[in-house]
Amino acid sequence: MYRARLGCYIMRIVYAFWLTSKALFLY
Repeated sequence: MYRARLGCYIMRIVYAFWLTSKALFLY
């Protein structure tokens, strides 16, 4: 349960970082 929540947080952070990096590369 704790590990699943931690994985969800990690995936969310990685997804947000990927979106910001893509936006920076586009602009």
